[in-house]
Amino acid sequence: MKQVFKRPKALVDIPTHFCPGCHHGIIHRLVAECIDRYGVMPEEAANLLLKIMLKVLSMHAGVKRLDLNGSNLALAFSTTHQQNPSAIVDLIVSEPRKYPLTPEHVLKVKLSAIENNGFLAQVKNILKEIAQHVNNLTFEP
Repeated sequence: MKQVFKRPKALVDIPTHFCPGCHHGIIHRLVAECIDRYGVMPEEAANLLLKIMLKVLSMHAGVKRLDLNGSNLALAFSTTHQQNPSAIVDLIVSEPRKYPLTPEHVLKVKLSAIENNGFLAQVKNILKEIAQHVNNLTFEP
């Protein structure tokens, strides 16, 4: 019988947990397949895949618009994609210095001054934190 599926060698077999409706696994598999076929990805390709991951996380966090300008992050929310929209208020009240809200209902976050890839990792972690609050989602580490 002809083999039609082969696990990418770059996809390490480690225990994880399933995130229903989340697309982490698909993106991780795409990355692993690209590495297997083409070697280490150029920075531009890695950033494109990270951008896709941020879009998925934004959707899970109920974010309808994400703007990243240097170290300034602005998030606008869509309550239709949140199971518990009031949880965002709880998050803001719990850490008002970290999560200031503008009168236009845009959450502004000043990211730590580190390299650019560090900004994207910080955005990823913030989106995960918001998704945990508004949609009771947990993500693999």
